[in-house]
Amino acid sequence: MRDDIVLCTIPIVGMGGLGKTTVAKRIFSDEQIKKHFEKRVWLCLPEMSETKSFLQLILESLTKRKVEVQSRDIIVKMLQDELAGRKCLLVLDDLWRVNSTLWVEFVDTLRGMNKSRGNFILMTTRIEQVASTVATVGPHRLEKLAKDHCWSIFKQRAFVDGEVPEEIVIMENRIVEMCQGLPMAANVLGGLLRNN
Repeated sequence: MRDDIVLCTIPIVGMGGLGKTTVAKRIFSDEQIKKHFEKRVWLCLPEMSETKSFLQLILESLTKRKVEVQSRDIIVKMLQDELAGRKCLLVLDDLWRVNSTLWVEFVDTLRGMNKSRGNFILMTTRIEQVASTVATVGPHRLEKLAKDHCWSIFKQRAFVDGEVPEEIVIMENRIVEMCQGLPMAANVLGGLLRNN
């Protein structure tokens, strides 16, 4: 992790079903991450249309209560009090659109609120342009899985005891082909078979 800068944004980018949200959830829930970041916030928003609403949602997530304040300055002050000197991890899941001017304003506001080093924004998106707009460091691109990995996910989900019937083994290539390298597809197909 980069602890030498105040705020670093790392986008995870890739097509739907590759596991971007799953990767972000694992990071967010990791015990070492919980120890490292005193404040953690998870937001799932499709677009950034204005800075104030983003800041308000972060504040509401941190305080676990609705913020009735309308003034951006008061929201910023309340957020500043909440974050004061604490390392923060903000996850923005499944962002589809972001205005570059608003993004710069948002990040500058966050940097101004919390001068401690080592704060991170982890963002997931399907859109390459969104990733390049927000990236402090190069985006992490998720690629499709190899066939054997898809088969492994399918088997684990469908056959908890590890015993794969011969009639299913014969269909391995067809099943893997149907998954198209997507972990989510392998998981869903395996789950469907398990429930039958």
